[in-house]
Amino acid sequence: MKWQYNGCAPYEEWVEQARQYELNRAHRLLKAGRPPAEVLEEMSYRLQQKMLDPLYEMIEQNHRITYDSTVSKAEYEEYFKLKNIGPKADHVEK
Repeated sequence: MKWQYNGCAPYEEWVEQARQYELNRAHRLLKAGRPPAEVLEEMSYRLQQKMLDPLYEMIEQNHRITYDSTVSKAEYEEYFKLKNIGPKADHVEK
């Protein structure tokens, strides 16, 4: 079963459910004879991935790049036309 946050329940509630799921899974693996260190390492990794995945997704959705160079260039040129100024020279010849 893949646990993914769907946004319906509060995040804290979902975290608790995911924690319980991983804890029960760890108990099953220990009863099956897996080494405790291996079970703990896997459980911590899986919890970390579950907790970070929705955060990464929200960051990605909220920070999509919408830069259009053609529009930006047109706005830049229009600005200088309206102000009746040209780009500043970086040097002066005498």
